[in-house]
Amino acid sequence: MKKIVPAFLLAFALPVIAPAQTWTQKANYGSTATYSSFSFSVGGKGYVGTGNSSASSTTFTQELWEYDPVSNAWTQKMNFPGTARYEAIAFSIGNYGYAGTGSFINALVNSDMYRYNPLTNTWSQIAAMPVPRNCAVAFVIGQKAYVATGDTLGNSSSYPSNELWEYNPANDSWTARAALPGANRSRAFAFAVNGKGYLGGGTTDGTNNLNDFWEYDPLLNSWVQKLNMPTASRLPVGFGIGYRGFYCTGYNSSTSSSSTQLYEYDPANNSWTARPNYGGHVRWGAVSFVIGLNAFVGCGRDGSSNYPEWWEYIDAALGTVELSRENSVSIYPNPVTTGATIRLPADIETSQLTFEIFDMNGKLLKKEILKGDFFFSRAALSNGLYMYRVSTNEKTIGCGKLVLE
Repeated sequence: MKKIVPAFLLAFALPVIAPAQTWTQKANYGSTATYSSFSFSVGGKGYVGTGNSSASSTTFTQELWEYDPVSNAWTQKMNFPGTARYEAIAFSIGNYGYAGTGSFINALVNSDMYRYNPLTNTWSQIAAMPVPRNCAVAFVIGQKAYVATGDTLGNSSSYPSNELWEYNPANDSWTARAALPGANRSRAFAFAVNGKGYLGGGTTDGTNNLNDFWEYDPLLNSWVQKLNMPTASRLPVGFGIGYRGFYCTGYNSSTSSSSTQLYEYDPANNSWTARPNYGGHVRWGAVSFVIGLNAFVGCGRDGSSNYPEWWEYIDAALGTVELSRENSVSIYPNPVTTGATIRLPADIETSQLTFEIFDMNGKLLKKEILKGDFFFSRAALSNGLYMYRVSTNEKTIGCGKLVLE
């Protein structure tokens, strides 16, 4: 019988067989290549804004560009409303993107913050951070964002911070939380998975890099040191996919050169694993975003060159789909109102099946062990677009879009 590949797999560019190459080059950035820009993803699309468009001088921009993974195309959107800058932070919560802080002319630093609405292509100003900074990091846990570290006096690298600030969009407020116990730093990386935040790397003085790595628990408001990173790196990108985190590219102090390294962190085992290197040129100051279960990494610089390249990373455990059987996983009804039935192929071994739901930024929201066909209750999940995955022994046997309405 002829095999039919479901349309949602094509739309989200998921592979049909475990790929030998996990990096795939995508369309170049839509504008002049930048480094130290900000990035976030909302509603299945990625966004990149501001940055330095010159690798030899300070030519800052206010531009914002949207990436559509289905059409593999960039579209210019409404400019960032603050002053042109680089080294800003960004994150997304729900249907909005948020961006601000960063450095501008004469290495002055900003504290202003703005919210972006992709549906109306508009920006609105929100509460500023209590302390201005650049080269900070941000991660999101639940419906709150966390901004940590950074340099409070711009590129002097003399005033790195260990501060952690929590942003609550419900009341547009910032609250100081437990400071990072490790060294004050800037140019670190961060991600959030499994309801916890992770931060590592960076530099204390712009020259000496760090390789310590920390876990933040928002419920306890406390940090725990984890296994050191395999390399000491500054200005890499960090991202989380499902229940694992990654850092990629950056400047490696042990080799005194920019890097294409990619390392995966498994919180369950507190372990690091080297993954296939980034597909493009070596670089630092790149940016990334996650759409569905795939990460996209691009822009950045090395030496006297900025790079417009963008590459897509498909995680071997989360993105690989086996379509060699006659019948794949089915879920109905879809769209879902109160719940849906998950039906499995008849020949599947059900002893180690897992059902997972992710938001469109790759955040794991729900995980269940399956024993066969079952009914999925939406519970407290809000209306919107999600991704689901059914796997056995970390091999995906079915995945796709899940619409809740």
